[in-house]
Amino acid sequence: MARYPELQRAFGLLSNQSDLYKPTSFWEGASKRIAAEIEDHGVEEFRRLPLPLSYFVPTYGPPTLGINQEQAQWLSAKFRDYQPSAQKAQLALDAYLSGYLNALADYRVLAAANPDSDDFGLNEFSESTVGNPIEQFVFEGKTYSRSSLNYLLGLSLLKRHADLSKIKTVLEIGGGFGTLGEILGKAPLKGIKYIDLDIPPTQFAAEYYLREVFGTQRVASYHQFEDRGKIDQLSPRFYCCLLVATGESCG
Repeated sequence: MARYPELQRAFGLLSNQSDLYKPTSFWEGASKRIAAEIEDHGVEEFRRLPLPLSYFVPTYGPPTLGINQEQAQWLSAKFRDYQPSAQKAQLALDAYLSGYLNALADYRVLAAANPDSDDFGLNEFSESTVGNPIEQFVFEGKTYSRSSLNYLLGLSLLKRHADLSKIKTVLEIGGGFGTLGEILGKAPLKGIKYIDLDIPPTQFAAEYYLREVFGTQRVASYHQFEDRGKIDQLSPRFYCCLLVATGESCG
């Protein structure tokens, strides 16, 4: 018996749709392998599983760095054995291999772009640990991953060209594991609705993530809408609305 029948149900619904709503050839096989890995190890661990890390959970260090964890540890140990007294060089190497140096560079840009609090609270955001992430960094008491810093930097640029305080509804197609929803949900602005339109299993991971962060009552599952041909109105109680791409439309 499947651990997550709703995930298998989503795949079944998707298979009956037109090609317009189905995954590309790149994602078709990958999505099934990712779903199988989540079934085996639990969605609670999705931010440290090999396949999610390769497809929709970005990191600064391994594996995105081009080497895996074992190789990074081997390089660090070899340098320590070769020059055991070179402590400063060891620290620099480990900071690079862990991804810390690249994360710090992005955080410095974020801090410089947002010296004061704004309507979105970009300089106040701190990421949750839901999904048991393999990599997070703490700067000035706030927690970040590559995913959250990517979005925060993008929003920092966007706010220079648009008034973000007027945004009320955000539709994201392919929202990863829901980081943008978390940023919007923690923003000081009231009444923002976030819609993540995606395919399983990323939709499933994002729904789990946002429900753990904000609570079940504030996040609507696509199963609540699968029998409707069109969604004309998002209820005010919905903080986020996650839909699998099976032909529904939001109006």
